Amino acid sequence: MQENAKEKRKQQKKELEITEKAVWVSRLRRWAGEVLWGIAGYVLGYGELMLGTFPLGLALLCASPGHVFFITAGLVLSALLRMPQPLMYICAYLAAALIRGVASLILDHPDAAFEMPDRLRRKLEQGAPTEEKGEGFFRRLWSRLKASVPGKRVSYLLGEIGGLFTESLCLRMAVAAICGFFVGLYRIIAGGFQYYDLFAAVVMLALPPAAVAVYSICLEDRIKSKGLRAVSVGALLFSIVWAANSLTLFGLPLAVILCVFFTLAVSASFGVVAGAGCGILCGVAYHPLYAPAFLIVALVFSLLTRQGKEHRAAAAAGFSMLLWGVYVGGAGAIRTLL
Repeated sequence: MQENAKEKRKQQKKELEITEKAVWVSRLRRWAGEVLWGIAGYVLGYGELMLGTFPLGLALLCASPGHVFFITAGLVLSALLRMPQPLMYICAYLAAALIRGVASLILDHPDAAFEMPDRLRRKLEQGAPTEEKGEGFFRRLWSRLKASVPGKRVSYLLGEIGGLFTESLCLRMAVAAICGFFVGLYRIIAGGFQYYDLFAAVVMLALPPAAVAVYSICLEDRIKSKGLRAVSVGALLFSIVWAANSLTLFGLPLAVILCVFFTLAVSASFGVVAGAGCGILCGVAYHPLYAPAFLIVALVFSLLTRQGKEHRAAAAAGFSMLLWGVYVGGAGAIRTLL
């Protein structure tokens, strides 16, 4: 009997250790995901378009149904390091995050139905307003605040917080347009009402909400059309590679690293056709001359993977990319790709 009890305690201890390990692994994955979203915001913050405008970071901030804290941090950092006048963009990013958070609490949103733990519910109800104290607007606001507290998913205030940042698409597009409008208005006034700044203001007013509409298709599950989701994913990947053209990582062009990574990831997940399309699209975003190189990367990787040579597929794909670069640009192309 004593031996059975000891074995049972050992088994319970082992199961507890496995559970704790799984919890920590889940937390690390979530934090790693949030950091990656922050990096995406940082990279898109560098995405300069026509007339010296930077609408892509604002579009990602308003399109994302969560991860707003890290995306905002990445955008603010990129504005400080990249832009000649970072103050107006930093204010726009912070205003967009604040407006989205307040609007999620006040207005109806589709994803606010989360069940709170009983202990947390009792603590909230102790300070909740009564019928006599809180009627009308403030009572509705309190209801939204309680609904935004996560139940089964605890996000530690830094990820997707329950019902926060899950407001309607039209509202997020409106927030992007409003913040873009004020950025453009600042440029018009600071630039002395010149035509250049006027056209830049039009770009900042039109592009962010349009990009929000496109990005949100792949960032949410409300639209099931595979064609639209593929277009949305392609637009987001194209934007990230385009924005990364001016960045390096350990002396290597970040855009090339992202092109190879996206091409290999899509090829491994969705097949050679999707990988080839992703390679061409990302290659065009980096440099049209080298777009076929990433098409070859997808083809070589998929071919070797089907033959069971997964450990050699990535290396062979990278080597084939360099061969194409040498073919079209000579030996100097190696410095362009590496």
